[in-house]
Amino acid sequence: MFVILDFLETALLDKKSFSLTCKWFYSLEAKHRRLLRPLRAKHLPALAARYSSEMELDLSLCPHVEDDLLALVAGTYAATLRQLDLL
Repeated sequence: MFVILDFLETALLDKKSFSLTCKWFYSLEAKHRRLLRPLRAKHLPALAARYSSEMELDLSLCPHVEDDLLALVAGTYAATLRQLDLL
């Protein structure tokens, strides 16, 4: 299934359709995702609960990220995070 998700990387709508097909595909897509780019910092707790294996986190679209949210990121992604973009 991860191979199929690899082919869907270029088509965002196809990937979204895949995750909306059933709950199992929804959870599978969450485990496969490697880049997370939230629009607002207030969404980080919910995103951290769903996406726990991120390798890249791009917070450049978040205008203000507080220390407690960075502590949440550090605790959640300590084992997997390889790149954090704050600018």
